[in-house]
Amino acid sequence: MVEPEIAFADAQFGMDLAEDLLKNVAQEVLKNTEKELAFLSEKHNLDLPLRINNFVKMKFTRLNYQTALEMLEKEKQNFKNQNIE
Repeated sequence: MVEPEIAFADAQFGMDLAEDLLKNVAQEVLKNTEKELAFLSEKHNLDLPLRINNFVKMKFTRLNYQTALEMLEKEKQNFKNQNIE
């Protein structure tokens, strides 16, 4: 559990930590599941190692809550539950 360890950290630190955690998991998947990724890539015609590598290299976009709500409001017709609040 991560939350108690960062109880007094700011939101930026929390977002950085979450990004690092996800990227670390992705790197471990790449390192430890080479055969499985090759099988799935071939079966589903995807280059999963490349996609995971791209995920690891990308910088996450950071949005404030209001901006996220505005973006969701513009796209709500694409959601089954359109109650955006």
